[in-house]
Amino acid sequence: MDQKYCSNCGRPLENGSQFCADCGYRNGAEESYTPANSLNVLSLIGFILSFLQPIAGLIISIISLKKPILNSRDKNFSIAGLVISIVGVVGMIVSFFFLNSIINAIVQWVENTYDNFLSSSSFRFF
Repeated sequence: MDQKYCSNCGRPLENGSQFCADCGYRNGAEESYTPANSLNVLSLIGFILSFLQPIAGLIISIISLKKPILNSRDKNFSIAGLVISIVGVVGMIVSFFFLNSIINAIVQWVENTYDNFLSSSSFRFF
């Protein structure tokens, strides 16, 4: 007989049990399922978001890793989303500091150029 899993939390049910020992959800024979081809949607969403919004992808990937993993594909999606999100967040932080230093250098150059222009003898208002 196939192992049955809770329709609510995904954890394995004890043989012949109608209630989940972990969450207390009532599982009928028609409600329980086998996770052979089921997909943890959060792991897939976390993986996709890790490319688009790394911080959101990081949060969703962590949440999906905390849920019971039904198969290795879900776990792989969650781990890949986690790694890609971390790389994305680190890249965002490095980019922020890099762009900040470039903007400060440009502002400094403009200020110096303006000061030199005003102090030159060829430019006088009076």
